[in-house]
Amino acid sequence: MKFVGRLRAAGGIGLAGLLLVWWLWPGVQPGDGSGGAAGPLAVAPVSPAIEGTTVGRDAGVPAAADILEPPRRFEILLRPEGAARALTTGIRLGLAYPSGEERAAALDQTEAGTAAPADAGALTEVGEWLDLSGTALPDGSVRVGPLELPAAPYYRLEAPSSDPLRWYLAQFVAGAIPASIAPHAAAGLRITRPTAIQGSIELSLRRLGVAADEADWQGLLRSHAPALIEAYGETPLRIEAAQMELAPLPAAPLEAIVRVGAIEIGRSTHALVAGQWSELAIDPLAAQVGAELAIDLDLVFVVRDSGDAVVDLEVAHEDPRGRRTLRSDRAGRVRLAGIDRRLPLTLDLAFPPATEDLPVWPETRTLMLPVDTIAAADPDARRFRHRIELDRLDWLIVRSRSVRLGNEREGGNPWPVHVLQRREQGGWLDVPADHFIARSDGLAVSLTAPGEYRLASALAPWSLALSDEADTRRRGSDGRLTVDIEAPVGRSVELEVLGAGQPLARAPVYLVGSLRGLPPAVVTADEAGRIWLNGVTAERIAVEVSGYAQREVTLDAPRQVVELQVDND
Repeated sequence: MKFVGRLRAAGGIGLAGLLLVWWLWPGVQPGDGSGGAAGPLAVAPVSPAIEGTTVGRDAGVPAAADILEPPRRFEILLRPEGAARALTTGIRLGLAYPSGEERAAALDQTEAGTAAPADAGALTEVGEWLDLSGTALPDGSVRVGPLELPAAPYYRLEAPSSDPLRWYLAQFVAGAIPASIAPHAAAGLRITRPTAIQGSIELSLRRLGVAADEADWQGLLRSHAPALIEAYGETPLRIEAAQMELAPLPAAPLEAIVRVGAIEIGRSTHALVAGQWSELAIDPLAAQVGAELAIDLDLVFVVRDSGDAVVDLEVAHEDPRGRRTLRSDRAGRVRLAGIDRRLPLTLDLAFPPATEDLPVWPETRTLMLPVDTIAAADPDARRFRHRIELDRLDWLIVRSRSVRLGNEREGGNPWPVHVLQRREQGGWLDVPADHFIARSDGLAVSLTAPGEYRLASALAPWSLALSDEADTRRRGSDGRLTVDIEAPVGRSVELEVLGAGQPLARAPVYLVGSLRGLPPAVVTADEAGRIWLNGVTAERIAVEVSGYAQREVTLDAPRQVVELQVDND
């Protein structure tokens, strides 16, 4: 088939097109894959000039008992049109069936007269393809058959012609086989690539409209040219030959985006017309500039200090061609091809699952790659090698006799809440940790960067326990630092909560601590509006009662009167 050969020049035909067509053409569903090497086919009904019997969108739908009875004889003529002649090979007949509950329901509605017959025909999938051949006749027609057909509710025929822009497509039921059909016309895009340009040139397509007969080509492309379907998504088509023809395409306007690697070098709109080729000539100067800006970058990921390769690391990044995901090999190597040498690049790293009791790596890590700085070392080079050293996780092992460090909670009580802190410019800053792992010897907290750390455990909004300090520069050979944490003795503080001068008896009092992200504690006041706080270490706390404005209270005295004002907001 001519257009299959042309598309093979652009790269391998992938199965991803079977899924991308869901997005590209609404209403299309993939087949079950039983159609052989060409894949499943779902040609929507068409209505070319037909002799003898009405088919396609106007086809009637017989009763279920009738459509399962195979005809005794199948014969059809593929008529010529102009210079286009049907080929005697590459003819396929599909046995199509309703698929899924929705399709079966649609067929039932059609038989009951509550849905259009065309709807039932469209809601089918080919379960099996029969490869047929034809006989050329003196008048230019090709006769297929006679032969007997296996039983099926629907049949779909496709056959190539001598013109890559014309195909024979039809759908019919056993009792309404057309005597003959004429070819159906599609559009095509002819691409001319500059021969002097080295490197990869890629093409992406974007739909700007929908053709009236667009559904007529979706199944044909899905089974024969998924690479062309993928060009409408996130997988561009490689333009390798000096001239390349893409067909069949629906006769609707589209946008063609040409890139050298991640560098866009051209964007053009094409009003495709059925039966005609549209021309796309790639600008040689723009392609040369793109080739000079696009570089390949070989990254080598190793463990800091040891230099061991980081194997099976998932490395993902975004560029104009879509999201790219690669995995490091046994040497820790990943190649990023065709990236823009002028721009920094964000890499999302995903590490292999942990097999140790304490993971060696975080689950994910994001880093900024200074591509512009790396490429500045040699403006004329097109390929660079860059080594990236990654830090393994260190671990803070926290022990305690008085602070609960496990994951268990008593009666929904969220306390204590553990927060990792790192010393920053003389103070302590809350920092995230990938892992808080409860162990028999305490709590293990992962450390992702060098520094001084401690664990802050909020036993309540007013009571904070702090562990010993640990410096990763003095860790053991296993990357673990051990510290202790104990509940503070603290002090006792009584709060008398008033509203408009009167005790708020039995009121739920919300107490909010100064550490960000901590939940409030709820304490019910007694008949005199009093609550008692034990183990107080905080200097202040916020007090709130429903219907009253929040007030911050200092805890520097054993007894405090908290006067709340009505919240008028």
